[in-house]
Amino acid sequence: MRIPIFKFWAICFAALIFIPARAQKTIVFSDPIKHYNQALELFDKEKYGPAQTEFERFIESNPQEPILTNALFYKAICALEMKNYQAEIELGLLLEKNPEHIKANFARFRLGKYFYQNKKYPKAIEQYKEVDSEALTQDERKEYWFNLGHSYFETEKYAEAKGYLTRTSKNKDKYFYPSNYYLGYIVMLENELDAALNYFNNVQSSK
Repeated sequence: MRIPIFKFWAICFAALIFIPARAQKTIVFSDPIKHYNQALELFDKEKYGPAQTEFERFIESNPQEPILTNALFYKAICALEMKNYQAEIELGLLLEKNPEHIKANFARFRLGKYFYQNKKYPKAIEQYKEVDSEALTQDERKEYWFNLGHSYFETEKYAEAKGYLTRTSKNKDKYFYPSNYYLGYIVMLENELDAALNYFNNVQSSK
């Protein structure tokens, strides 16, 4: 039985459409780690919206542990950075369920930073105190010291504030000016006027 010519060309056309679609689908599902790597790259560039989308695509591929929980932590941090009101709860539950996970310390650091940036200083202190500062990078450690010290300052726990702010008062970076200012205020309250003058002179010279 001969196939009419128009049916023959219709079958060929359908096959040409179907084959690339199948191939593309196979590539997407056979390489889910691509989404994870793209998400990390976007996260490092602070592009949290696109990063969250890529992490969600990766999670939907049902990856194995421990990389699945890595992605869950990162996704929650992305939501936190985008001011998603549920992210704080989501990240807290992840930490409760996975307190010893390799990303747990980083998550605690980011959650503490979130509270600090939103001027929730008691919560920032509570979260930061759970952080192992020795496991942070050098830049993260400086940020941790300053944010924790300033949080103590804002809650009028000046002895604790002094200990952390002293660590960020030496090098002339972005923490130098505010650290010396807050330390000057603290020692002035302690009636150490000469020390206060030295700190305030540092503030003046840093302008």
